[in-house]
Amino acid sequence: MINYDTSLLYGLSAIPQVLAALIAFVGVFLLFKFQSLNSTIISFGEQTVDFFVRQPFLVNCINKELQLFLERLNHGIIRKDSETVASQVTGIIAALKTTKISFSLDDQSNREEKNILFTIEHNNKIQFDCLSIRDGLKKRFKYLLINSGIVIISSILCLPLVPLFSECGKTNIMIIFFLVLTLWLLYCIVEIYRMIQFSFKRDY
Repeated sequence: MINYDTSLLYGLSAIPQVLAALIAFVGVFLLFKFQSLNSTIISFGEQTVDFFVRQPFLVNCINKELQLFLERLNHGIIRKDSETVASQVTGIIAALKTTKISFSLDDQSNREEKNILFTIEHNNKIQFDCLSIRDGLKKRFKYLLINSGIVIISSILCLPLVPLFSECGKTNIMIIFFLVLTLWLLYCIVEIYRMIQFSFKRDY
């Protein structure tokens, strides 16, 4: 005859251990992903600064407003503050559009300058895409922690109830509850798999 009490005790005690280990595992992947996204944002900020150092047509455009944006951008790069870097590049783009930079589409001599301006604007879009990806992953991880926490706490609280329900002849109730927790665990595992899979995707 199957000893349901022993099986339930083993099962309920295994759920918290398995889930906690998986959460720690996915946390490592997300940490590397966040670092990668942050590095992408910072590197594009550094490239923007480099353009203003090396490109004469941009150097000649620097006014007080652009100088302020560039100083804040440099501070953001030093602090590795991705939000500041992305927002300051946006400010630089807006400030450049208010200057007298205008190129004729038919003027081949200004092709390189137009490509540089396009690159700055395109990279800024990627920066905000990276911020969006990061915030989305943080939100999903938060929901995962909430669901996992409920499953873990429920499993632990149910452990001392198994003998009590067994004595009352209501083991079936605990079996049903265990199956519910198992399904909830599977949901968390699927979400963990998706997050790990997403962490392997390119930043842009």
